Amino acid sequence: MTSGPLLLMQVGGHQVGDVIHLSNPADFQVSLQAWPSGEAGELLTRVELIRNGEIAKVFLVGKQSRNFSAKFNIHETGTAWYIARCFGSNDLQVAITNPIYFESKDYSPPQATPAHVTGIVSDSAGKPLEGVCDVIRMVGLTPVQLSTHPSPVAGLLSMSPQARGCESESPAIGL
Repeated sequence: MTSGPLLLMQVGGHQVGDVIHLSNPADFQVSLQAWPSGEAGELLTRVELIRNGEIAKVFLVGKQSRNFSAKFNIHETGTAWYIARCFGSNDLQVAITNPIYFESKDYSPPQATPAHVTGIVSDSAGKPLEGVCDVIRMVGLTPVQLSTHPSPVAGLLSMSPQARGCESESPAIGL
């Protein structure tokens, strides 16, 4: 997600969204790359590595920097997640990566909770639109369409729970 800067992160060669199974504590190389907004005169000011919601490492970027690159090691001992965050010329210009997860051998996913989604499909003037609702299941990075339904003007969609790490075949709903 970004409001200007571009940010990339790898941990031990793994990309964002990956799960690293951890049988023993280990060291991993983190690679961070960041660029400011493409707007003229924009710069980076700060890049952060965040572990389980807490800032683990901060890089203050010099005022003349048009890009940032760093490689460093972390030592991971258990279940955790990491994201990276960077800031442009002001704190309104921010980029945040998706997480990379570490799962230790004693990890068990949290109990999933059913989701109930209510949606209204309308144009910018509020006029109801006809359409379809696609039910999909993600297989890796590929969406697989399970079914298509006429979209109600307003309606309630229920789906089975699914949490990261579950082996459920639960679908996702796309309006």
